[in-house]
Amino acid sequence: MKQVSIIVPTYNASETISRCMQAILNLDYPEALLEILVVNDGSTDTTDELIYAINSPRIRVITNERNKGQAFSRLRGARESSYDHLLFIDSRVIIDRGALKAIEKSKEPIQTNLIVKGTNNIWESALNSLRRLVFRKFYQDKKTTFIELSNFDKTPKGTGALYIPKDLFIKSMMNIAYENRHVSDDTKLFFNLVKKGNKIYLNPDFSITYLQRYGFKENVVHLYQRGPKFFDYYFGRHRTYTFLILLSLISPLVLIGLLYLDKITFPMLLFVLLCLNACFAAFVGEDMRKKCILFFLFPLIASSFGCGMVKALLTKAWHKIKIV
Repeated sequence: MKQVSIIVPTYNASETISRCMQAILNLDYPEALLEILVVNDGSTDTTDELIYAINSPRIRVITNERNKGQAFSRLRGARESSYDHLLFIDSRVIIDRGALKAIEKSKEPIQTNLIVKGTNNIWESALNSLRRLVFRKFYQDKKTTFIELSNFDKTPKGTGALYIPKDLFIKSMMNIAYENRHVSDDTKLFFNLVKKGNKIYLNPDFSITYLQRYGFKENVVHLYQRGPKFFDYYFGRHRTYTFLILLSLISPLVLIGLLYLDKITFPMLLFVLLCLNACFAAFVGEDMRKKCILFFLFPLIASSFGCGMVKALLTKAWHKIKIV
């Protein structure tokens, strides 16, 4: 059995860190072969206190003096780890007790979880429905076992839990601007791996539970922060997504222009948008509950995500102006 360094980058995770760490401590794997490192990325809540309250000599805490982003924290954890095999776990993830044995059994060098269990709250239901729409071929076929270059944009990607050789991880992070907290480090890491001929195994026996945010503010802020990351990787690289990004950014301006020119009244515009939203929710939602959830939450999800992409576009344009 291999020696494994488990790395948990965390920032203001007081809501979930205790459950995350307890699941790691309960892993069915020889303790002598495990090292647990928590990289506290300048948390300003009680995350630090909760980690120390666990009072386990197996946990080593690395602290960033200020918040530098998840990518920086992962890389720091990797560099300070003792073993050649790394398992990254997000602080909102509860890893199954048998996950490491499932990883060991498959013998694939790079693995991520295929199964993501959830808490079935309304935000999670809405986001899962949208994810199934974007990656519908993957969910319909159910035959994909590896993420590779040929199916990269058609396969869902996430690093809630990722098993990878240490040297390969560090090498694949080197040309990513990880100091920028808005960089799409997850997707770019995966892309750097597959473009060199590596395959990422979607292990069907490796499962996790993801603790979705519950609060309105927490989800809106998170979606706003995800917008620049999506923009960073896909804009200008993927034709379909580039078109959809531009369409989502231009459409509000067109609607505002129509209102300003008195081509359409506000009640009429609101009615049309509600009808379009209802049709979208009816088409995407798998059952009546999810259709209703999408009807109410999709406008919030789209506007939060869209505002994040607007920010990324303006930042990119401003950066080019400064260079000129």
